[in-house]
Amino acid sequence: MKKNQRTVRFLIGAKGSRFLVWGLSAAMMSMAFPAMAENPLGGGKVSDSQIVAQNKTVTGTIVDETGEPMIGVSVLVKGTTTGTVTDFDGKFSLSAAPNSILVISYIGYQTQEIKVGNQNNLSIALKPDNQVLDEVVVVGYGTVKKRDLTGAVASVKSEDILRMPTSNVVEAIQGQVAGLDITRTNGEAGSGVNMTLRGTRSIYGSNTPLFIIDGMEGSYDELNPNDIASIEVLKDASSTAVYGAAGANGVIIISTKTPKKDKFSIDLDAYYGWNVISSFPKMNRGEDYINFRREAQRAAGVWNSPADDAMLFPSYIQNLIDNNQWVDWFDMASQTGTTTSYNLNTSYSNDRMTSYFSLGYYDLEGLLKGDELQRYSARAKFDFKANEYVKYGLNMYAMYSKNDKRSSRVWNRIICTPPLGTPYDEEGNLVDYPVGGDKSNINPLADMGDGRYVHNVKTLSVNPQMYVEITPLKGLSFKSVLGGYFRNVKDSEYAGKHSFQGLEKNDVKATIPNTFTYNYKWQNILTYNFEINDDHAFTVTGVTEWSKDRREKVTATGNGFDTDYYAYHNLGAATGTPTVSSEYVGSQKMSYVTRLNYSYKGRYLLTLSSRWDGSSILAKGNQWDVFPAGAVAWRISDEAFMQNVEAVSNLKLRASYGVTGNAGAKEYATLDFSRTGVIGFQDVPVYYSGFSSSVANKDLGWEKSYMLDLGLDLGLLNDRIGVTFDWYRTDTKDILFEKSLPYGAGGYASSPFKIWSNVGETRNTGVELSVTSHNFIGPKFTWDTTLAFSTNKEEVIKTTSEGPLQFGDYYLIPGEAVKTYYGYKYLGIWGTAQAEEAAKYGQKPGQVHVAEKGEPDYKLNTDDYHVLGNATPKWSGSLLNNFSYKDFDLSVLLIARWDWTIPYGLTGWYRTDGINSSPMICDYWTPENQNARFPRPDASISNGQDQYQQWANYFDGSYLKVKTVTLGYTLPKKWLNTLKIDRARIYFTASNPFIWTKCDYLKDYDPEKGGDDDDAPLSKQYVFGINISF
Repeated sequence: MKKNQRTVRFLIGAKGSRFLVWGLSAAMMSMAFPAMAENPLGGGKVSDSQIVAQNKTVTGTIVDETGEPMIGVSVLVKGTTTGTVTDFDGKFSLSAAPNSILVISYIGYQTQEIKVGNQNNLSIALKPDNQVLDEVVVVGYGTVKKRDLTGAVASVKSEDILRMPTSNVVEAIQGQVAGLDITRTNGEAGSGVNMTLRGTRSIYGSNTPLFIIDGMEGSYDELNPNDIASIEVLKDASSTAVYGAAGANGVIIISTKTPKKDKFSIDLDAYYGWNVISSFPKMNRGEDYINFRREAQRAAGVWNSPADDAMLFPSYIQNLIDNNQWVDWFDMASQTGTTTSYNLNTSYSNDRMTSYFSLGYYDLEGLLKGDELQRYSARAKFDFKANEYVKYGLNMYAMYSKNDKRSSRVWNRIICTPPLGTPYDEEGNLVDYPVGGDKSNINPLADMGDGRYVHNVKTLSVNPQMYVEITPLKGLSFKSVLGGYFRNVKDSEYAGKHSFQGLEKNDVKATIPNTFTYNYKWQNILTYNFEINDDHAFTVTGVTEWSKDRREKVTATGNGFDTDYYAYHNLGAATGTPTVSSEYVGSQKMSYVTRLNYSYKGRYLLTLSSRWDGSSILAKGNQWDVFPAGAVAWRISDEAFMQNVEAVSNLKLRASYGVTGNAGAKEYATLDFSRTGVIGFQDVPVYYSGFSSSVANKDLGWEKSYMLDLGLDLGLLNDRIGVTFDWYRTDTKDILFEKSLPYGAGGYASSPFKIWSNVGETRNTGVELSVTSHNFIGPKFTWDTTLAFSTNKEEVIKTTSEGPLQFGDYYLIPGEAVKTYYGYKYLGIWGTAQAEEAAKYGQKPGQVHVAEKGEPDYKLNTDDYHVLGNATPKWSGSLLNNFSYKDFDLSVLLIARWDWTIPYGLTGWYRTDGINSSPMICDYWTPENQNARFPRPDASISNGQDQYQQWANYFDGSYLKVKTVTLGYTLPKKWLNTLKIDRARIYFTASNPFIWTKCDYLKDYDPEKGGDDDDAPLSKQYVFGINISF
């Protein structure tokens, strides 16, 4: 009875939640893996091998630090798959040899190894493991224990980065950080990603986070993912304000790998895979194409029945139909590409030095024939300890890449070309005008002929960094870092007379822009750590940072070539007049930083910082500004009144407020030209910049973001469940905006003058939630889940314009999101019952019906524009599940972006004339089908598009996709010992294998790309790989 009473108290007490989580997991696993569920709560044996005669039965009891029995503790015979878990009373029983070692593990507690020996009954007490809270997190200009963080910081480790085989570091962490929105908008080889952290704040200034690589600003897109040890994402102002102007959009800190102490290791990672187009809308061909043209001619009064088919098409198309010369241009232009990657690194460490070397090779074939990327990378990293006071080191990274490109316009060319023709002649040469010789239909494959079009980009970048660190006194350190970033890009392009450009515009030329980028940085960091009476801990940091950027560009062009033989290699062979141009851009920054970290008894935490930034880009008098920040945190779980709440292992409240800046205007936007003159029709001379065609703004100042963040960190059951919650609000004021001046003010050629101005204010308000759960931990099976969710509301608070202010495809409208679409609101297609009403607008049934604002006057203009949606999702999320069973591992990552709008460029190629091919997804209006979305085909419309047809192309871009699925198998140790291999794992990864879209019109499309029809579609990737460690 006493035992039952204790069990009941345990179940309903704080520790009962531990049992509930374990019991629920055990029940689920018993259904999925019956062989594992043998007596799960009775200490039952779990073994996949025969028990040999010399084994004996070993029993024991496992308790926690308070003496309470622990349920579900894993007990495993080391080096085998023989194991068990403890029952209600913390007891276990298994068979093991006397020389065996038992591995005792439970989440949130230190793992113990116990030799069996002569013992038959063991009593084991586990100790709490504070490793998670004591884990060091890299922050600006230093490190801090996770338990002492006052800001909003998310971490991603190396194993999570390498889960997705890719050459792009940021794409590898897509969906793993709440609030970090990452999308890939182009499927071409070597294309990058777009990203924002906590919404869009700036208009023409950058919205991309600052990247810090091993302590200094760097370029993420050239990094080898295999070199990375961890990525920290700094979100709130208390974390980012120490970077001042550069940290306005958040900061992503990347730390590269360092060797383990007293260990020499060699690691090899290699994979090979296939890239296929994820999905692409099918075009009308065959009978669908003919029926579409019939309807177009019926509307034009030419066709009434199949008896009139002779009048359907021009003769050159009819001949192709009669000869059954249908062509799938998409199939002919695209290919299944391949991906190959090899990465080798070696490291060594002892008491005096550490070294790390890596070599990487990456080869990618794109989805278009001839679209290829090859990249070679190398890193050398040394750290030396001269004595107990002085350390110094060198970190060098170099990358060289070759990228053969195809014109991205191929994708819309294959859509708009009629699905008929003779792509190649009898000798296998491309035909310039394959659709019956009609010169309005150039061969969409024209650039794929040998030598017709050549576009090659060669990039060489070197990133050296050296440092010296002096520690003259305990707690006092001074570190000086000198670094640079040097890059050369040679972008060589040749378009011959039989290329698409040559056939379309007779523009035959070779162009070679050569761009050199130089960046120098010098950073000095002084840090002093000290304590007063053991209760008061201080860290004082002071930083000076200087940087200088320079970019030089020289472009040489040869015009007119009578042969493709030279391509761009001999500009002197051009028959026309050559041209040469050059550019130079430079800027400089200087910064001073102070920061104070204070901790009282480890429970009450305070961070104060201030940064003074100066930028040469802004006008005199506005070049310097200060960016302060502060944060407080309270570790409630360390309070005495929480000691009996055993289910809560960590509870911390955080609050922060700070200011960051953005000086993202173009260089020289505030500088006068060397002479003055009267611009346009004005009577007063106005200074203008001869460097960037901009009128100088002498009052141009900083764009500033004011951020408030309230956060909570919660750990349950010894951090078996972890929760991070943040609410934030960011007000961005004095937004930098490049205005176009009225044409009357003058300009260069047909381009008006522009001026950079501070024009308004935006606000981003959002919530972020991250939950990590170790659902099941057993000797053979483990299951972890990570959920990330974020929602962000963008809002334009005010602008200096009286009405909507256009920038690119978007508009700034007070009360709406920053990237708002604005235009005529699509209401459907006029039906026959609405013929009279349609006629008042000069329209007829079968044409697009758009909304008129207010009282109708039957005259549509821009005053009738509506908000059509915006390009920012209302919420995004991800769900990552990691499973392991024996030597197998499986991970599945789902991501979602919800409630956002895309203008779908592919449906924009719907043509009512019926000559060009149209997407099959476009259901069109007929008198018999009046519920369609797209207007009636009509061959009498000269340009092939209804007057308001473009407004039918705005769709809800919401989607859910399986981002990655990885299945791996780690080879048994006994297979590897003879080869002196520590570990070997083979794996298969599928990227983007499945996608579900909310809108049916996007079902054959990956909306992550956005609506642009010019760029290549995204791909699915299937990869087989191997990891080997020596």
